[in-house]
Amino acid sequence: MGYLTLELTERQAVQERDAALRIQATFRGHKTRHKIHIDRQAATTIQRYVRGKIARNFTKERTRLEKNKHLIDEAARRRAQRVLMREKEKAQLKGLGALQLKQWEIHREDTAATAVQSAWRR
Repeated sequence: MGYLTLELTERQAVQERDAALRIQATFRGHKTRHKIHIDRQAATTIQRYVRGKIARNFTKERTRLEKNKHLIDEAARRRAQRVLMREKEKAQLKGLGALQLKQWEIHREDTAATAVQSAWRR
């Protein structure tokens, strides 16, 4: 084996090693890109399920609120009536004397106690 033959063999070995490295690098790149693709698909699937769950809960809550809207409106109307009634009572109390004011307070306490007892017995 001569010097030339040895040099060709070494050159061929270097070329084979370089080719093997290119093949390995290409395969590793393919494997990595495939893993990234699979991970993205998994993330998209999770996002799809979570977004669907959120949308269903939102729709369910909105439907519940729409069904109970009349109750909410009724409660607001009653509250407004109570506020108005208290304002009228305050205006009437300004003209009362001390004895009448004490009688009114006793009546108010009795009415409140009756309401509490009535609610407790239900």
